[in-house]
Amino acid sequence: MLAIQPVWSAGATKHKPNTYPQHGYLSVSAILNAEKVQKLRIVLSSAQSKLSPKPAPVPQKPASAPQRPAPPPYTVFMVSAYCTDGITASGIAPRPGVVAAGYQYPFGTPIYLVGYGQVIVEDRGGAIYGNRLDLWMPSCFQAELWGVRYLVGYVGR
Repeated sequence: MLAIQPVWSAGATKHKPNTYPQHGYLSVSAILNAEKVQKLRIVLSSAQSKLSPKPAPVPQKPASAPQRPAPPPYTVFMVSAYCTDGITASGIAPRPGVVAAGYQYPFGTPIYLVGYGQVIVEDRGGAIYGNRLDLWMPSCFQAELWGVRYLVGYVGR
């Protein structure tokens, strides 16, 4: 049941509610105003529930999703060739698959060059720095035919 509070009319005195004194009933305007207030409370409460922020759903990863390993970082190397007899800077005899590289690649570092194959850093060179590699060839003719090539390489594979 709707609880109705007495409403003061504009012409009434400060201490007297707008009632019919002989019967003790509220006026029609008081009842209508109370119904309007109740409807306004309902509308406001529904609007407030619509405006209240709802927590965002937390996306859940399926437990059975396979985890792919991150691909290894690749580097584009400028690969030239050289031919020499003797001993490399690491102290071994040169052989196919030996490269001279800069100091950021320690001796024994494997590098996979796409288009050539696996090479191992075993030598240094005066002009070899950064992402430059110098590939050992058994003959100077092969080294000249090789020239300079830019190859994608994966370090440590």
